[in-house]
Parts: sequence; C-alpha cells; structure tokens
Amino acid sequence: MSMLVRLLPLAALASVGASPISSNHLSGRLVHPHINRNHQARSNIETRGDTSYVPPSVNLSSVQPNSAINSASYHNLSDQLPLILKNAVSISNHSWELGTLVETLLEVYNPELTPFGWNPNVANCDTSQVPWAALQIALASLYETDWTGAPSSGGTGANSSSSLQGLANYLNSSTSPTALTGATLIDGDGALGDPCSLGSGVWVLAQFCTRDDVRNALGAKSGEAYAWAVGNQLQHMESGTRNDNGTISQREGYFELWSDMGFMIPPFPAYLGLSTGNQALLNISLAQWLLESSALLDTTVNIFRHINDWDARLWATGNGWMLYGAVRLLASVQSYSDSGSITDSAVRSAATQIQDTLPSVFTALFNQLDNDSLVPDYMNQPNVTLAIGDSSGTALTVAAFYRFLSVCSTASVSDSVKSLASKAFDGVVAQIDSNGWLGNHKFCETLQQLPMIDSSTCVVDPLGTNGWVVYPESNIRSPEGQSFVGLMWAARTAVGI
Repeated sequence: MSMLVRLLPLAALASVGASPISSNHLSGRLVHPHINRNHQARSNIETRGDTSYVPPSVNLSSVQPNSAINSASYHNLSDQLPLILKNAVSISNHSWELGTLVETLLEVYNPELTPFGWNPNVANCDTSQVPWAALQIALASLYETDWTGAPSSGGTGANSSSSLQGLANYLNSSTSPTALTGATLIDGDGALGDPCSLGSGVWVLAQFCTRDDVRNALGAKSGEAYAWAVGNQLQHMESGTRNDNGTISQREGYFELWSDMGFMIPPFPAYLGLSTGNQALLNISLAQWLLESSALLDTTVNIFRHINDWDARLWATGNGWMLYGAVRLLASVQSYSDSGSITDSAVRSAATQIQDTLPSVFTALFNQLDNDSLVPDYMNQPNVTLAIGDSSGTALTVAAFYRFLSVCSTASVSDSVKSLASKAFDGVVAQIDSNGWLGNHKFCETLQQLPMIDSSTCVVDPLGTNGWVVYPESNIRSPEGQSFVGLMWAARTAVGI
C-alpha cells in the first residue's frame, strides 16, 4: 500500500472543519467506545478461568426467501446468507458485536423470539425449533461473567406456567430471590451501553434453560442463573452515569452521548418489558431513545450526529444504530399491544413521537446515496476520503427502513424513498464477495477520486482506530457489518417488497 494512500484518512480527519479531532487523537489516542478507555479492571476477573472469547461451532441452515420479492440481489443474498453469518460468528468478539450477532440470528432464524414476530409461548416449542445457534453465542459470550452469588436451582420444566414470572423476579432488586450485584454480562471496555446489547439474547437463554433438554444439551446453568445475570446488567445500566435530564451515558464513569447507544441501551429494557408484561420498562426505553434523539439529531439536515463532544459529524453507522434501535422499540410496543392493552399513556405518546421522527431521517439518508448506492461514511463532507460509501452503515440503515415499513405500515413514505432504499439494498449486496465477506468485492466508484487505488474495501473500520473511516486497500472486515447484512435480509423478507 502506498504511503500516500495510507495517510489519506488521517489527513482528511485533521482537515475537516466541524468538530475537529485534535492531534492527540491523530497520534493514536482516538478511541472508539469499544476500545479500552479509562477502563477499570473488574476485581474477580482473574478468578474466572477463561480469559478470552472463543466462538462456538454453530450450525446455520439455509434460509427461506420471500417469493413475493422480485429482486435478483435479494435472492442472491438469500443463497449467501448462511455463509455471511458464519463469517460473522468467526470474527465477532467485542460486547456490541456479540449482542448484535445474537439479535441477528434470532431475527433471521427465530423471528418469533424478537419483537418483530413475537410469540410469548415460543420457549415451549419443539426441540427442533430451539434457537440453538443464538443460544450458543449468548452462552459463549458469558465467558467472563462473575457467577458469585448466582442462584443454583435447576430448571422448572418446559411447561411450567410459573417459570417466566419466576425469572422476571430477578429483574428487580426488591423481588429477586438472590441479591443482585450490578455486574455486567460482559466487559464493555469502558462503555456502559455496549454490554446491554447482549441483554435480550441472554434473557432468551434464561427462558430456554428452564428446560432440562436445552440446559443439558448446552451444558448450561439454570434459567434462574441467567435471569439473575440479566437483572444485574439491568441494575448496572439503571445506576449508570446520567445527565440532569436523566439521559443514560454511553460511557462508564462520565457522561457522553453516542449515536451507538440507540441500539445498545433502549431495546434492552424494552425487550424485558415486552417479555414480562412490564409497561414501566417499555416507558423507560422509549423515554431514553427520545432523550438521545433530542440531543443528537441535527434538525437542520434531519441526520443524527455521532458524538456531540468530539465527533459531531453525520456518521452512517451511527444513524443506523439509532434507527434500528427505534424500530425495535416500536415493534416492542406493537407486539405488547397485540397481546394486551397499553394502559400507560406515556408509552403511547412516546411511540408516536418516535414514529413521527423517523421518516424524515430515512429520506435525508437515502438522498445521500453515492454512485455505488451507498450512504457515505460521513455525510455532508467536502473531503472525499471521509465521504467514501460505507456498506456496513448502509446495510443497517436499509434494515431499519424495511422494519419501519413493516411495523408502521400506516406511515407516509414516498415511492421515491422506497426506490432509493431498494437501490441501497442492491448497493450493499454488490459489495459482498463470493466468500461471504462484506466490503471486499465491487470497486467503489468514489475511490476513483483517490490516487493510486486499484482495489478497495467499502466498509468502515468498526474499531475507529484512527477514526471511523473507510480505508481503501485495507481488507477490513466488519463483524457488525456481517450481522447487519442479516438484519437487512430479515427486514426485507418480513415486509415482502
């Protein structure tokens, strides 16, 4: 790789006018929320045995495409999806990557366990319908969880009517049979929000581990133990740093807002609220998303900023995080309403506010599509290096859009925006190579404007090591991007267009 090409992203970062990154950041101290920053080592880590995440061997079957969808790229993606997700399994290891992966596997293979296809009785399903892959990933993700003080009782049986309520008791310190410790499910490397992304998946694990057959097959602990761990994570989130209006921080120990948190924090208590019939948890979730949105949405362009404090640019993946978190909340409210009435007027009002916010954001994002039908990594940027299309952020944005069409079917969305979303879908699929890797295939036309580029990677560096930039010729692979493709496929499959 030429030195000029390698330095272009750093020079670009330094040259942008809005929210400039200091020379300290350029010298290697620009840190993503998922990179160790002001991290305090947990006291019991040395007693836990395993020191690193080991991806389990999972079996991912072929998927059933929606025959109503007349799109060659959609059907090509359907054929490739198991390989794409196997790649996601092989390279995901950070807290937010694992949480996103578990969510993706559930949405692709077991939508009835997600707000988008909710069935409250699914834990009593036949063994062949157990979400084995998602459960294996969720279980493996708990490799450093401190189980000191965890309940040790066994499962209560697949058909026990009291099992769900028994598990729900562990979500509140006043009802938990065993004292909660406030420990996280997984080390967030300084991020308060990221471990929350695993909460829904571990709650599913807790429910299935009330069954002897599942618990024994996985070699797992009791359902009560995992419910207790989820209760600890919820307590940790609720006791985290907040600002004066109650917004929970994305970071541990000090207040900082990130658009990432829209996917990490609010959907966690929302899922628990849906599962346990707790409207208060739904209300907390919706209120948090609205607080985040009010602080991060640039209403002059209807696009979310990344980080107000030191990267207040319009980042594609950050917008995807916020949007997909929002549609998960709206689906949770809808599914709750389908199984019982919403009596809390605050829940209904907040859901309406969120639904009304999203169409203008989708329109603004899809109007940004480049020549490759990708959303630029950073939008409204004169510097071409920052504006290279990002297939990862585009995939999550498209996924959120199709989910919005399903959940909010009465919302007004123009045919032109739907057409742009379809182009963006095609643009993402065009970036997937024959080995199932996103961002390592089609030459990005935007890169022709950069010197000495003869191959490309159109996927953003997910760790933001030197800025959240698309690095040409870097062969970057994105764990979250691989999962986003699965979310995109599942969302379009559900809406059927």
